[in-house]
Amino acid sequence: MTSMFRRGTIFATFFLSLLGGGLVCAALVTQHWVEARPLRTPNPQESAGRVHFGLLQGKKELNVAYGWRTYHIC
Repeated sequence: MTSMFRRGTIFATFFLSLLGGGLVCAALVTQHWVEARPLRTPNPQESAGRVHFGLLQGKKELNVAYGWRTYHIC
């Protein structure tokens, strides 16, 4: 019985380490660590925006009543 418990523990540890490694890789690759929707207080009907960035890069899109402007964050 001890052998079976040990084998099961090793299998569970291996499986959980693979799962943890996959989650870490997914977190490092994604560009959506932080997301925001900025809004101007004086005139919220004509202004809006979307900002998101991750570990290495991101993007902000702002509309200040002149149309959407896209800026890349490096």
